[in-house]
Amino acid sequence: MFFYLLSRNENNEELAVEDGYNLHDACSRFSHKSNVALFKQIIDGDLEDNVFHYWLHLQTTLTEEFSKQQIGQVSSMAHLGQMSSLLDFQGVVSASTVRKILETTLPWKPAEDIKVLNDIVLDIATATPDTVGFVNLFTPVSSYTVC
Repeated sequence: MFFYLLSRNENNEELAVEDGYNLHDACSRFSHKSNVALFKQIIDGDLEDNVFHYWLHLQTTLTEEFSKQQIGQVSSMAHLGQMSSLLDFQGVVSASTVRKILETTLPWKPAEDIKVLNDIVLDIATATPDTVGFVNLFTPVSSYTVC
């Protein structure tokens, strides 16, 4: 990291050190955001960078799966004439779909972990009793621990 900062500061070591301090300070201030917290753990040497890349990949994969399911549900409802407005369904899937997405995306997780994750998703992202808003699922919630 130091050599990267050094190259960005025309080999001025004082500026590179100051940028490093500012980066570390910013990471501490914004560590309530999950991606920043992971990055901070990496630069502090508490976590390997492959964990960070895996987390980003997992977020992308889950978001894509939720989006695919949403599109399928919207077209199915439109076909049945049950949809009042497309805007009513943006970023929303049925509650019963959540567990299927988790099981498909995380096949190595034991059933009890999938249940815990499913319960957390339903707890923090329920839009209505039958639907889940998945758009903000990756907003950090300090009272939960990832399985």
